[in-house]
Amino acid sequence: MIGYDWDELLGSHTSFVVEEDAETIADDIHSDLMSGEKTQTHEGTLATASGEKIEVEAAVSLLPEQGGTHDRVNVVRDVTKRNEREQQLEQQNKRLDSFASMVAHELRNPLMIGQMYSNELPVDSAPVAVGYITEAFDRIEDIIDVMLVVTQGYEAVPESSPVQLVTAIHDAWDEVDTTNAKLEVAADCTIWADETYLQHLFRNLFENAVEHGGSDVTVTVGELSTGFYVADDGVGIPTDDRETVFEMGYTTAANYGGMGLGLAFVRELAVVYEWDCSVTESDAGGARFEFTNVIEAPRIYE
Repeated sequence: MIGYDWDELLGSHTSFVVEEDAETIADDIHSDLMSGEKTQTHEGTLATASGEKIEVEAAVSLLPEQGGTHDRVNVVRDVTKRNEREQQLEQQNKRLDSFASMVAHELRNPLMIGQMYSNELPVDSAPVAVGYITEAFDRIEDIIDVMLVVTQGYEAVPESSPVQLVTAIHDAWDEVDTTNAKLEVAADCTIWADETYLQHLFRNLFENAVEHGGSDVTVTVGELSTGFYVADDGVGIPTDDRETVFEMGYTTAANYGGMGLGLAFVRELAVVYEWDCSVTESDAGGARFEFTNVIEAPRIYE
């Protein structure tokens, strides 16, 4: 890994290749292991025989005690490329956050102007056209909100307040082109969230159910002991795809305008609220999205 012959390394002090203070590292490892942890992981830099430097990760474990002492075993691996990938990913995410903020900022003003003037359109003479225009502007606003949550997470979500689950569910359902689809609600709790973003979450799940389950799909929203679920009786999600579907850009509807943001937003919002989010098979063989570790709020009385 570092280019030396065996004879050059055997018996040499670790400072021969370790770039950092080897004694301090050794003391830290010894202290950590003596605290009761069986294995400790440390990162450092090694000098190769050619004069290059590589980043390594060392996992240090105690062997069973013999005669009052412990021998140790070290497993060292080169993590230079891994760290480079992580740094590149971090830089890419920063650029994505910056780009998303810029796009959102640039779109907000013309969107606001468009919504303002759409309110002055002749509804009586062209109700269908005005309806489509208004819906389109609202949809653009929703996409901006979703994009910001996916790229910025905590920074984009307002403070939580008590939200009635049933209200968010029905408001979201009304925004979806459900045709012959049916909604069954067995959830009446109140949780801490942002009403707008919770509504976005349900709408994305409902759209996903209708898109993959068909126009006559039945969607059920119910309560769990520490949260809620959204299930359908559609075709379901294959086991191998149940993590992939949450990745940003993943979509099976690219030819129909799908951007792969919907379920990525669902997962990211769950992360922001520290909910546990998973997908499994529903009782009817379709998809079932479960959200647990959800904090209940005092019931809202009207």
